[in-house]
Amino acid sequence: MDQKVKFKVLSVDTESVHMNRFTKICFYAILCATNQVRGNIMRTMRTFMLTVILTLSTIGLALTVTSGVASASPNPGNSHNAQLCQQGGWQNLEGSDGTLFANDGACVSYGAHGGAIIPIPPSISVSFSPTFDPNYCNVHLTLMHFAANTFYSVVYSIQGFGSFSWAPGLTTDSSGGYSGNIFSFFDQYRSISFTIGGVTTPYAQITC
Repeated sequence: MDQKVKFKVLSVDTESVHMNRFTKICFYAILCATNQVRGNIMRTMRTFMLTVILTLSTIGLALTVTSGVASASPNPGNSHNAQLCQQGGWQNLEGSDGTLFANDGACVSYGAHGGAIIPIPPSISVSFSPTFDPNYCNVHLTLMHFAANTFYSVVYSIQGFGSFSWAPGLTTDSSGGYSGNIFSFFDQYRSISFTIGGVTTPYAQITC
């Protein structure tokens, strides 16, 4: 009886050992599986976070570029054109296609619509009118599109006689123009030319 009991006890102990070993194996298996799942979750989370960070970085870069483009989009030339056209400046400007402006508003509008605005080249015209003495002609100069309110020296040339300086010179008005008789000249039918501010006129025959 005692031996059987002991045998049974031993049998129970042996089974218990096996159960404990099995339990441990199952526990470690579950633990390993849990760790594996946890590792997979962590890797997934890291991948997700990295994706989010990259996405936000890309969006931030795109916003920065867009902001830079948006801030640069207004045409800075419009403000410059407006300054050129104001205070009578339009009178000495034209469109690159030869368009002339009626006022400063037309000048600004032309530039705002993409037109290139350029200075009108300065010009000099020479004309003659009779005096009380039939042997003399008034010499009349008309300047256009020169610098406004600017003094210019005047050099004239008589064909066959050389060049001379007209000492008084002349001063343009606020629009860069000038108009007036500068002197009268004897000996009709000679030709005269003027050089003012780097602009030289062709020879014109003195006749009135």
